[in-house]
Amino acid sequence: MNRLFRKITLVMAALLTAACVLPRSAASQGGLPSRRLVNYMSEFEWPDGPELNAEGAYLIELNSGAVLYSKSGNQQFFPASITKILTALVVIEHADLDEMVTFSHNSVYDIEEGGFSYIAKEGDQLSVRDLLYALMLASSNEAAYALSEHVGGSREGFAVLMNEKAVELGATNSNFVWPHGLTNPEHVTTPHDMAVIMWGAIQNETFLKIDSTVSYRTAPTGTNPDGFYCQMRHQMMRNTEYKDERVVAGKTGFISAAGNTLVTYAVDGDRELIAVVMKVQGSGTACQDTKKLLDYGFGKFEFKPVRNGLDFSAIESKVEAETGRVVTNVTYDDSVNMLLPADTEAPFELDWELYLGTPVADTENTMSAKAEFYYGQSQIAARDLSISLVEVPPETEAPSQSEEITESAVEPDTGDDSADPGTLLKVILIVACALLVLVLIYVILRLLASAKRRRRRRARREEREQEESGTVRSDSRRRQ
Repeated sequence: MNRLFRKITLVMAALLTAACVLPRSAASQGGLPSRRLVNYMSEFEWPDGPELNAEGAYLIELNSGAVLYSKSGNQQFFPASITKILTALVVIEHADLDEMVTFSHNSVYDIEEGGFSYIAKEGDQLSVRDLLYALMLASSNEAAYALSEHVGGSREGFAVLMNEKAVELGATNSNFVWPHGLTNPEHVTTPHDMAVIMWGAIQNETFLKIDSTVSYRTAPTGTNPDGFYCQMRHQMMRNTEYKDERVVAGKTGFISAAGNTLVTYAVDGDRELIAVVMKVQGSGTACQDTKKLLDYGFGKFEFKPVRNGLDFSAIESKVEAETGRVVTNVTYDDSVNMLLPADTEAPFELDWELYLGTPVADTENTMSAKAEFYYGQSQIAARDLSISLVEVPPETEAPSQSEEITESAVEPDTGDDSADPGTLLKVILIVACALLVLVLIYVILRLLASAKRRRRRRARREEREQEESGTVRSDSRRRQ
C-alpha cells in the first residue's frame, strides 16, 4: 500500500504541475496586440497625478492603450541601462537562444570605468540565453557588448537594428548608439518612447520570461568557474522594503549623466500598467515614484462600459447604395469599455466612422466592415462588422427597409461567445481539467488492479510453497 500511495502522490503532483503551467489570464498578456496609445486626458476631469521626484515620467494602461500620466513625456533624457530592454528584444528576434557567443577583446575591455560586471574574459563563451539573463538581471555591460557584436556584426551594426526596432514600436524621438546605455551624448530617449518599447518587449514571451526572473546562474566561464550569478536589480521584484506584488517585470538604469532610470510592468486584475521614471536621484526614490504611479493608475481608474451609438439605418443605406443589395442583418461585438476616472459617469454615447470592406461578388451573401469609435478626437475602440445581404429580385422594386431589415439589424446579435477569447479560454481549461480527472481515475484504477494482481500472485506463490513444504515433510517420514 505504501508503494501504491507513493505512485498516486506522484501522479497527483504531475497533474498539479501541468495545471500550473496553463496559459496566464488575458490580463497578463501584454494588452492590445496593436499597441495603440490613446490620450483623452483633456476630454475628462482627470484626477490629479502624483508629485514625483523624477524629472520625466510616463504611465500607460495596456488593455485600453490609455495614457494616464505624463511628466515631460516627450523630453529627451539619457536612458542608462534601461537601454537593455531594447537590446534584449532585438537579440531575441535575431538569434537562437542556444547559439554560443565568444567574448571579444572589445566586449571585455571597451567599457567605461565602473561599468564592469566581470562576467568573462576574452575568448570565453556563453550561450545567448545565459547572456540575456546576465543582461536583464545583473545588467552586465560586457554581455550587452558581446551580444551586439554577435547579432549585428559590430556595435555600430547592432545600433542600426536597435533604431529600426524602436521606430517600429513607435519610439520616434530616440537615438540609440550603445547596446548597454553607458555615457554618450547622442544616446537619448524619452519616457514615452521607453514605455512603448517596453510594451513591445513584454509581448515577446521569451523576453517576459527572462525579465520576470529574480535570479539565475550562467554556465561556468574562465572568470567564474561556478557560473556567473545574476540577481534582478529591480527592488520592487525582490524581498526588499520596496517589494510590490503587482510588479511582474522591469529594468533599472544608472549613470551619472542620467541619474536613476526605471521601467516597470505591473498587473492588477483587468489592468496592466507600464510606468517609466527618468532622471531620478536615488534608486529607492525611483521605486517610490514608481509605486506612486502604480497606485495612481490602479486606484484612480476603472474600465466602464459605454454606448457605441451605431446608426444601423445609416449603415444599411450606405451598404445598399454601394452593393445594390438589401441588408438583412448586421453582427458585431457591441461591448465597448473605456478606462476612465473612477468617478466618471458612464455609459455615454461615442461617435463612430464606418469603413466598408471589399465589395462582395454577386454570389456572396456577406461583406465585412469596420467601425471605429471616438470620444472627442480620441479613437477608443474598433470593431469588425459582418453584414448579411440578399439580392434584389429582378424587375421589382427594392423592398423598403421597414419590410426587409430584421429586428436583429436594429439590435445586433451579440450572443455569439465563440469568438470571445475569454470564453474560449474557459472552455479549453474546463476540457483540460476534465481530461486530467479522467487520466487520474484511469491511472488510479490501473494501479489498484496491478496491486490486486500482485497480491494474488503472492498468495498463489505462498500456497505452492506450503504444498511443496508439505510434500517434503511427507517424503521425509516415509524414508524414516
